Amino acid sequence: LPDEDDEGNVIQDADASSTQSILFLRCCAFLVEAYLEGMLARAAKSGTTKRGGGQQQQRQVEVIDEAFEIAELLHDQLFPLHSSPAREARLTQSAIFGMCEKYWHGNFVDREQLVTQLIPLLLVKSLDDGAQKSDVKRLCSIRDAINLLDFDDVSISSLKNHLLRTVGNPLFLQSVDGRKFITHLFGVDASLVGELHRSVRAQIPGAKRSILTAYAEIYFNAWKAVSSEKPEDDDDEEEENSMNEVQIAIEENCLQDFMYQVIHAANPSTSKSVRTVLDKFHVNKKSPDVERLLHRMYGPLLWRALSSANARVRRQAAGVLADTFPLRDPTAGEEWTEECVKRSVRAMVALMEDVVPSVRVAGSMATARILSSFWSVVPSGDIRTLLNRK
Repeated sequence: LPDEDDEGNVIQDADASSTQSILFLRCCAFLVEAYLEGMLARAAKSGTTKRGGGQQQQRQVEVIDEAFEIAELLHDQLFPLHSSPAREARLTQSAIFGMCEKYWHGNFVDREQLVTQLIPLLLVKSLDDGAQKSDVKRLCSIRDAINLLDFDDVSISSLKNHLLRTVGNPLFLQSVDGRKFITHLFGVDASLVGELHRSVRAQIPGAKRSILTAYAEIYFNAWKAVSSEKPEDDDDEEEENSMNEVQIAIEENCLQDFMYQVIHAANPSTSKSVRTVLDKFHVNKKSPDVERLLHRMYGPLLWRALSSANARVRRQAAGVLADTFPLRDPTAGEEWTEECVKRSVRAMVALMEDVVPSVRVAGSMATARILSSFWSVVPSGDIRTLLNRK
């Protein structure tokens, strides 16, 4: 029989009362999500919603004030529920997750109000030891919400630290959604780019080739995204300037740093690893945008390195010469291209005549690679000069 007080009233067990409250929250989450699904179905019938490509492209959908108020109250319970070890609390938190995600993906009015607790909790969940690829996919699906964060605010430091952990997390690097999420982070804020890059650099020494290849994909796709983006409104100068700041940060803080490392790294294995990260740019150098980038970024480094007093630097620069040949600006005209080819030929001759045997070997290998791919580009007289070197 239940306990009673002196007046004969039933004393409700505290745990039972807490469980009932948590179950009530879960029911509310299910009801709100069902309401949102109904609104989406109605919007689709009226033609205001267009579904395609796995995403919903639509104008914002309005909901009644009561539904938003309940959704906001439920969202505010995510952190308290996270601190509870009870199974019912975890199930209820999962239900609220689903409701908030439905609100975001459905593009409902004021949806940004329902991700401030959702983002950090999904991030923590995806970084747990027992995380699954489905957790990373779930986080990746709301990656656009990261753009709403103010990275200049000191209160975001804890969340930023978790974001930086993703670049060294194998689950993120080994999954398509994880790499897509990290790629998106590089385009969010210029101040975040440098911190992400430093975190990546810390992972490179001793990293497996599969990890280096993942970084290569991330950097290439991040640069490609920000360099091809254009603001929807041509008059939106603030958005365009912000985009340019991110592009500059990626090029100057990340790519040029890697290019310097691949030429000047004291440890040959580090140079080789960084070269693998840059390989995605090297193999796509036939793209005019990539070719301009390589010319702009490598130009100040490569030619000085080829005549460096340090034999190790000359040796490593020989590999870069082959990777980037003919290192030109494709918009500068044929005369400029011819001059770039001549300059490269002179560099190859100097490498093959170097006083250090290992540099001569590197120069010979670079020459063989270049001639095998660009035989028709190099003048016949220069080809004879290169092949007759002893």
